Amino acid sequence: MKISTLLLLLAMGCNKTTPAATPADLQPGDPVPSQKTDVPAEHERLHSLLSAWHPEDLPDHDALVANGAPEGLVWIASNDEMLVMRERALLLLRHFPQDNALCRQTFGTPDAHAKLRAASIRCLASVDLSEDATLRNQLLGDLRDPDPRVGTAVVTVLAEVPAARSGLEAALEDEGIQGPVREALESAVK
Repeated sequence: MKISTLLLLLAMGCNKTTPAATPADLQPGDPVPSQKTDVPAEHERLHSLLSAWHPEDLPDHDALVANGAPEGLVWIASNDEMLVMRERALLLLRHFPQDNALCRQTFGTPDAHAKLRAASIRCLASVDLSEDATLRNQLLGDLRDPDPRVGTAVVTVLAEVPAARSGLEAALEDEGIQGPVREALESAVK
């Protein structure tokens, strides 16, 4: 290979532009790169808290309240461009059972992303499902959801509700429920 060819290749390689940070460059503790969501000023601190690197670093009830929840969580769950932020907001709404209308709406929306539907079902764990047979039956209907994340969320939530045990046992008879959802069901009704 000629030296001029080598110099040309070297020059082309040096001319590349690289992004400031790629996911591989990020380390635990680094802030999650932000998207273009325009967060209202009153929800910026809460939005920042939901950007935690690890889910176990998400704020507790008192920190949520101190930073504008539940209104801020509802706004983020409804408007953020990042799926993970909307999912986290829905999950954290479980701390506010009186403000679960968005969770009820999201789990019942078939075209919502499966992660959002599963998060909204987990949010509904804060509702007294032993008293709400209609909601319990709606949740049982989601055991056959095409995405197993939704069905396993239903099992996780309803396994803690004694009034749902007969519905979970009956679901074991449904041959259409397979994979991780069936495994979760079998484990829940032992």
